[in-house]
Amino acid sequence: GAAFAVRRRGAGRPGQAVAASLLVAAVLAPLLTPSEWSLFTVPGDPRWADAHGHWTLLLCAALLAVAVCCVEPVRRRTLRTLRSPSRS
Repeated sequence: GAAFAVRRRGAGRPGQAVAASLLVAAVLAPLLTPSEWSLFTVPGDPRWADAHGHWTLLLCAALLAVAVCCVEPVRRRTLRTLRSPSRS
């Protein structure tokens, strides 16, 4: 959350806003997910394999979000950056 706020929104100190939004998401996520989309099951449950698939999807989404947020912005090379320090 902090990487997204710093990279995409330009926030200098996103700590409190990110913490509040992650807390709200953690509280609302179990309430808003459909009942057939269970994440926490016991080993004997028939939905055990489905829960592993759902965790895999969540992990892939999180890794994709981290990859997008951690990429350094590409800077343009201008003539000024290509000149030597002695300005020759």
